[in-house]
Order: sequence, then structure tokens, then C-alpha cells
Amino acid sequence: MTYKPVDPPFELNFEEMSQKGLRAYFDWFLGSLSEREKELEAEVRRAPGFETWTADRTPASLDALGEWFAGQVEERPLTDEEMAKGRSSVPEEASFLLDELPTTTPTFRTLSLTFDVGAYLGQVLLKNCEGVSWQQVRSGKSYHDYGQPVLVGLGPVRCSPLLLVMTLAHGIADGKKSGTGLRKLYDIWSSKKVSG
Repeated sequence: MTYKPVDPPFELNFEEMSQKGLRAYFDWFLGSLSEREKELEAEVRRAPGFETWTADRTPASLDALGEWFAGQVEERPLTDEEMAKGRSSVPEEASFLLDELPTTTPTFRTLSLTFDVGAYLGQVLLKNCEGVSWQQVRSGKSYHDYGQPVLVGLGPVRCSPLLLVMTLAHGIADGKKSGTGLRKLYDIWSSKKVSG
């Protein structure tokens, strides 16, 4: 059996989605959590050394999951079309940044695993921190987490586990982060609940 990537029945261009479309996406997200968790657990268990890993939503489960995830992150070169699109989005006054634009992007499998690991991180926080719930950002299209499922109740700032894990994946790909970052994310956000 092979990994079944996440496949939302939506075009995920959040800024252009109607409020009804955003609600439908959020309902789909919440409804898919259990299935995606099972898919993630099965994929992790297929890897040598991780055969006994269980998605039990404990903070300790994030240690092995992070180690496994770090070995899964892959990038591919951007196509000429993707490079041109990125370059065209840089304003003329910031053209000095053109040489800093990325030349790679996560593979489709990595994006799917990032979704699954981010959703699982959210579920671990939800289980272990009282008063936390999933919500969706539906106002302020300029916010980086607009349309995204986020956790509220961890302090004054909402937590976007999917975006946090995407950032971690980029750091892993660049060699600046390791799999221990996953548990660190949990520790940071769960401590906000205690002190927030």
C-alpha cells in the first residue's frame, strides 16, 4: 500500500474563494482529520525504524514523527514558468531581491506530508491544551493565514500549525532545521497556553 496524498476538492486560492467556499473548505478540513491521521500513521510505519509509531496525539509522538518527517522533505527545481511568475511579483523598487528568490519548491508529496504533519501537530495541541479549538480566518485577506485552519486559545496570537510545519519543511530542506523542530513547535505553543 502506498501513501495517498491529500486531495482537497477545492482549488486552494483562498484570496479568491467566496465565504461559502471558505466554509466548505474548513468543513472538509475538519472532516478529513481522522482519515489524514490514519494515512500519516500508515506512511510513517512503512519506514524502517518507525514500524511501531502510533498517532496517539501525545507530545512524545512528535519526537519520532519529526525525525521521520526530516527524512521525507524533498524539493524540486522551479520550472521556468514558476521562476518567471516569482520574478514578476517583485516590485521594481525591490528588484535587488531578485537574486534571493528561491529556485526550488517542495515536491507534491512533501506538501501533502506537510499538511498531514501540520494537522497532526494541531490535533496534539488540541488534545493536550485545554480551551483550544480549530477556527478559520475569514477576514483580512492580506493575512498570511487567511482561509487557513488555525488554533485559538493558545494565547493572544492564533497558531497556524500547517504554516508552521511548512516553514519547518523549508528549514529542513535548507539544512537549517532538523526534525527536532516539530517537538519544539509544540513546546513553544503549549507553553503560551500556560503563560498566556
